[in-house]
Amino acid sequence: MTQADDHGTTGGTPELIRIEDPWPPDEPRLAVQLRVWRLAPGRLAVVFADDIMADDRLTPLIRRIAADYPEDSIAFSYEEVTTAASQGHYATLALTDDGRLRVTVLDGTASWDLHRALGPTLRDTGRPDDDGLLWGGP
Repeated sequence: MTQADDHGTTGGTPELIRIEDPWPPDEPRLAVQLRVWRLAPGRLAVVFADDIMADDRLTPLIRRIAADYPEDSIAFSYEEVTTAASQGHYATLALTDDGRLRVTVLDGTASWDLHRALGPTLRDTGRPDDDGLLWGGP
């Protein structure tokens, strides 16, 4: 089961349980950063990050993560990192009933809600050479 809009925790501290950069390592054309948090028993938050807009290439990645954690409810998000061509943003991801990817860009309030829900590890696990506003920046 997957969920796109529920990043809240049940009062506990989210635990960062998986980081892979790039992911999946066996498919360089799909390489994104992957981070997975345990929010509570049976609940995960997954954030994919890349420097291009979210698109259909993420559909098989969402399916792979869902298969890796079949017993968990998963909230999927995407971080488009800041580049010269983009101001960057966060979005929620969901697969529609017909298997298409739905991307909902988060406004400022929803982005801050994501930051509060996942804690400082949302910023602290970025690429060390990136000092942008997203992807582990200041």
